Amino acid sequence: MEENDVEDVEDVAAEFRNVLSEIHGVGDFTKLISLDISDRGLRVLPAELTNLVMLKSINASHNVLDHVPRILETLINLEEIILSHNLIEIVDTQLNRQNANVSSEDNIYTDEEIKQVECVSKEELDFSQLPRLTHVNLKKNKLVRFPETLGKCRSILRLDLAYNALRSLPSQFESADVIEHLTLDGNLLTHVYKFPSWLFQIKRCTSLSLRYCYLDMLIESIPRTTGVVCRRILKLDLRNCGIKSFPIGCTGLLDLEQLKISNLGCDELCSTEKWCSLRKNSIFELPVEFANLVGLGLLEARDIRLSKLPDNIGSLVNLTSVDISRNSLDWLPESLADLVNLITLDLSHNSLVTIIIEWHRLTKLKDLNLSFNRICAIPTELLQLKELETLDLYTNCISDLPQATTLHWKNFDIGGNLISREGLMCKHGREFFDRYLDRQVNLRGQDYVRLELRSSLPESTQSNEQEREHSPSEGDQSAYSDSEHDSWWNYDDKIC
Repeated sequence: MEENDVEDVEDVAAEFRNVLSEIHGVGDFTKLISLDISDRGLRVLPAELTNLVMLKSINASHNVLDHVPRILETLINLEEIILSHNLIEIVDTQLNRQNANVSSEDNIYTDEEIKQVECVSKEELDFSQLPRLTHVNLKKNKLVRFPETLGKCRSILRLDLAYNALRSLPSQFESADVIEHLTLDGNLLTHVYKFPSWLFQIKRCTSLSLRYCYLDMLIESIPRTTGVVCRRILKLDLRNCGIKSFPIGCTGLLDLEQLKISNLGCDELCSTEKWCSLRKNSIFELPVEFANLVGLGLLEARDIRLSKLPDNIGSLVNLTSVDISRNSLDWLPESLADLVNLITLDLSHNSLVTIIIEWHRLTKLKDLNLSFNRICAIPTELLQLKELETLDLYTNCISDLPQATTLHWKNFDIGGNLISREGLMCKHGREFFDRYLDRQVNLRGQDYVRLELRSSLPESTQSNEQEREHSPSEGDQSAYSDSEHDSWWNYDDKIC
């Protein structure tokens, strides 16, 4: 061990003792069951850690550890290890053995992988030596390979390996029968040509997340029996996976409650626009079998190029929240009105022209977003939904607001349509218009409404306004005083 390394270990040991005294005071540390040494700049864990024989949980996240220290093997009561946000690199010992016996010319591994093997510490933790280990969090490290010994553990209930650089998944995972939460978000999986069979044997798993993993054609390898074996899955996250169709094998997950297949913005993993584009889902149409997901309560399918909803979507009667915004929908199936438990419905940024369904049946609907479509008319029964609190019709082709409109909503916006402000006030009156502005402010904010009001004035009036202070400072309520609003109303009154 070099002199600098010795100094580092001594410093860490001293810091460790200070941490224990700071957190727990003077006493018998051997009885500690939980230890948090996160965000301490640690590069190694101190030998004193072996004295904490009763320890069940250790959090050493947000440090600069480059491997999982073997010293943890002495803590046989450990149930939870949190080492997220470090610099951990683990290469399978199998690769190490194969590299030792194969010439450089015949080796199937890259020079980078071989170099990593040579640099790996021999003191890495053997996860299988911790019989009570149930929770492992290695999120946001530099793992290229799934830790071999972790695959041999049989008691892991929650595993988070999100945002590493995993290229493959192990052929065997001994905890497949018991694991409840599996998170593999943001890994490359470039060496996976077929999902390992254990991934469809996670019979106790309730949450499976593969967000930002490039799956593409891999999705077709999901067997149709998945729903029978993995019947306990309640949450499935397939956002930004580069899939071209919804997997039929997942339509058997009858108890699935939350499904997310949207496209999000590029994250830090998508270093190039091309890579970001590859990870985008392009699901033009949902299969008829999609209606089998009768337990579904939340559906997020935003920005996936969806052009059609299945005619039998009304079978998903347990849906309470649906986001199918930023797609290419130009009509709505009549069965949409069968979703009588809907509370939130986002259809914004589509190509809808008509929205003719039996809206009166959606008696629980509270939030409806129809902005940025091509809607020409508002169905009267839509305006009469008593539970509705938010109605967003911004930027459509609506030329008239029905006389029956009562503005009983908390949030409402019909700006960006073919209805002029003066026309709206002339038809419905000044009091109605004032109430409308209040609801528009609730939805869009005061600054937005002020700018829209100003843009509606003639150029001469705008120039007079600009001679005043151009833009009020944040929180300057005098900019929205009644007297200033009155000047606009006086102008509008003349037009009416």
